Amino acid sequence: MKKTYLYFLVPLVAMIVFSVYYWNFTANYDQIQAAKEAEVQKSQQAQREEEARQRQKAVDDAYAQGLKRKADREAKLAREQKEEDDKTNATEANQKIHREVGRLRDKVESLTRLVKENQDDLDKFTSDKEQLETQRASIVALVPVAEANTKSLSEVIGKIAAADDAAAKAAAAAAAAAAKKE
Repeated sequence: MKKTYLYFLVPLVAMIVFSVYYWNFTANYDQIQAAKEAEVQKSQQAQREEEARQRQKAVDDAYAQGLKRKADREAKLAREQKEEDDKTNATEANQKIHREVGRLRDKVESLTRLVKENQDDLDKFTSDKEQLETQRASIVALVPVAEANTKSLSEVIGKIAAADDAAAKAAAAAAAAAAKKE
């Protein structure tokens, strides 16, 4: 026998084996492909969600940094404004102090001049008072002398008056005697 059946049998067995393998492959192929497709979609979805989460995080970070920069800018502006206000207030206070010092210096000079004038007046009044006290003392010393002089003058006037009366009486008596003689 010639082994001609082998020419049919080997390809037939190979075809059966291939058919089993192919059928096994085709039966699970749709499920495997669907599972692979689902896995790919799932990984793509996870990747998209991760990217979206990262984008959202980046947006949130950028927003937070923007708020921080805005707060820093406002704090800097407030600090600069405060420094400017402090500088202005210090300048105004310095000018006010200088005006006050000038005013007080003028007042001190005026008061010093007034004190000097009053001291000069006081010295003048003191010297006038001393002169008046000296004059008063000399007048007080002269009062008894003046009273003694007044008394002696009164006596002299009294004597003169008495002498005048005596002379008038003597003249009257002489005139009466001359009239008697005539």
